[in-house]
Amino acid sequence: MKIAISVLEKEMDAMMDARFARCSYFAIVDMQKNECEWIENQGTAACHGGAVLTAQQVVSQGVEALITGFVGPNAMKVLEEGNVKVYRGKGGTVEDEITLYEEGKLEALQAAIQGSTCSFHE
Repeated sequence: MKIAISVLEKEMDAMMDARFARCSYFAIVDMQKNECEWIENQGTAACHGGAVLTAQQVVSQGVEALITGFVGPNAMKVLEEGNVKVYRGKGGTVEDEITLYEEGKLEALQAAIQGSTCSFHE
């Protein structure tokens, strides 16, 4: 199983980024191989449609779960169609978030967070 986590930096002690579409990187954790790789978020450069582009990128990685903070309705639709379950992280490190996921302590998001806004000045 692969899990994607929105993160601020490319390291295991990087903190989770609550911004899904505007995060800098994703940590892609392969639970079977006990490996982690980092990919740069391609959606950050997009003026419009960045959230959908980001969601498509996550789906293309073959992940089954995403740990992040907020996901808008358009991105959530893409993730749902790609069979990616979305979980609200607690804002810890990559290792912390994986531990919380394994312990069943993360809230599964069933729908997009309504009313959340993203800003280029976050």
